[in-house]
Amino acid sequence: MLRINDNVVKKNCKYTVGTNDGFRVKNATFVGKELINGKPFLMFKRKKERDVAINISYCTFLCQSK
Repeated sequence: MLRINDNVVKKNCKYTVGTNDGFRVKNATFVGKELINGKPFLMFKRKKERDVAINISYCTFLCQSK
């Protein structure tokens, strides 16, 4: 299983997240990790749009936003 180190992703920080299929989410606040159907997901909240759950194995990049 691919692991995202706790030192890399910090709760309540904003990130731009990209996946391997070209999907990109801007200014999403990381709220934690969760197992969904036995698979690890990164959970993000957004202000106006729907919240996002990203399977760690599909995560290509995480850039911390200001």
